[in-house]
Amino acid sequence: MTDPVDIAESLKRMASGSAPDIHGSSVDFAKRTALTMDGAGSRPGVELLAQIFHIVCHGNFPASIQNWYSSNRFVAFHKDYETNPDKLRPIDCGTGLRRIVCGHVNRQNTARFASIMAPSQCAIGVPGGMDMVVHTTMLSLHEYVTRTQEQFSRHQFPTRVQLLLDLEKMFTRVSRKRIRSILAEHFPHLLHLFDLNSGHVTRSYFRTPDGAWNFIEQEEGLAQGCPLSPPLSSLVL
Repeated sequence: MTDPVDIAESLKRMASGSAPDIHGSSVDFAKRTALTMDGAGSRPGVELLAQIFHIVCHGNFPASIQNWYSSNRFVAFHKDYETNPDKLRPIDCGTGLRRIVCGHVNRQNTARFASIMAPSQCAIGVPGGMDMVVHTTMLSLHEYVTRTQEQFSRHQFPTRVQLLLDLEKMFTRVSRKRIRSILAEHFPHLLHLFDLNSGHVTRSYFRTPDGAWNFIEQEEGLAQGCPLSPPLSSLVL
């Protein structure tokens, strides 16, 4: 997980335009800095990141800055502003370094995550993810579940029922203890990283109307904006 070539590839695949953390750092800044070549044609930023990854993933992260690394920033996210402008989703935006580390670790372990959950899931490690599965299913059932008013008047009723379930607040309620036990059994190499991210009471910061920063403490659950939260929550499910 600490090979500079693999880290550079993960950085290239990370989406741009992410929100900055409470300290102003972002994935975009780290990508630009790490992927910039020097006069000799090498990327010293990636080499530095590889050393940081080694420290983080092997449990050698300094305790004095652990709270900084694992802190989150609440960001109000509009999932569908056009149809429902009042519906906000609070996203925990982690530090830029944490998002890069967890994004890379997620990419490195996606196939293994999927193999543990197969064949009962259609999101982790599946091209297109869950959106592709849902949209394909809806299209295939459209003619069976959709009827016009005229068809209803002719007693041509739907012949299928489509049931979609969405777990409420899955990330924020999932058991950290259960996640750790699963990692200990199947992914022991990720225990140090999990303990650094969620093995203690974490803080989520938010800005108050007067411009000051405040925080709430979180003892359970995962940060919704962390790249590792979907696969870890899915493992518990």
